Amino acid sequence: MGVVLFPFYTPLEQAAAELRARRATVPLARGDELERYLTVRPYAVLFRQLATPNFELERFVSLSAAVGLTPMILEFGRDKFVTRNPGKYSLARMGFYSGTGRRGGSRVRYLSVADIHAADGRLICEVVTHWGQQLVAFHHELLSSQPALSGLELFDGSHWFHSCHGVARGYYPDLFALFLRHAVLFESFLYTPSERAFTTDVVIPAFENVVDRHGYFPLVCRLDPDDAEGMEYWLHYRDDMRAHVAARLVGR
Repeated sequence: MGVVLFPFYTPLEQAAAELRARRATVPLARGDELERYLTVRPYAVLFRQLATPNFELERFVSLSAAVGLTPMILEFGRDKFVTRNPGKYSLARMGFYSGTGRRGGSRVRYLSVADIHAADGRLICEVVTHWGQQLVAFHHELLSSQPALSGLELFDGSHWFHSCHGVARGYYPDLFALFLRHAVLFESFLYTPSERAFTTDVVIPAFENVVDRHGYFPLVCRLDPDDAEGMEYWLHYRDDMRAHVAARLVGR
């Protein structure tokens, strides 16, 4: 679990108020398709390779609603699926949380919905489930079965990301620039051993680059609560979804 505070977070209510003020005064950054999409209304954005109804997404939607922002998932379907990335790995090996056991530990049951080793290194949009459905379509189907998340918007930014060199070091400056006037980014940038290099070598320089170029700081709100930052729990699903997934596996 991460313990170091990212220095650029803005408190939620302050970020929403600042966003509404900036939309009328701060100029466009690039004026491309994604930026034009974000001009429609004040958005809250979660950047994930694939939208899926896990606990992280539920929290994001709840935080967005609390300040009257429209929640949107910025997807990157043409990114690579890699098993070393916990968020991507959890899309293929799904964990279903059913509370805590008598000794206080989490009770999580897992189902593998795709051949993880065969998927490793492929584009996410090319990965298929064990029953032959595209992994992207399956997670979207699961998402559409959750009425509480029905107001969520999805945008596949694959073309946009590849226009910015397709790798995090290349696209993060332009990504942060989107949050100068159009939307609030929700994220938890961690200083865990596995994430420290990414945060210090990619995220922070990109943030500072945007401030230097534009004179404004990107609006970023912490996604995870302080006492549960980076916990695996956020990548898990409600246990009542397990039967639906299990049925698909049985029927393959």
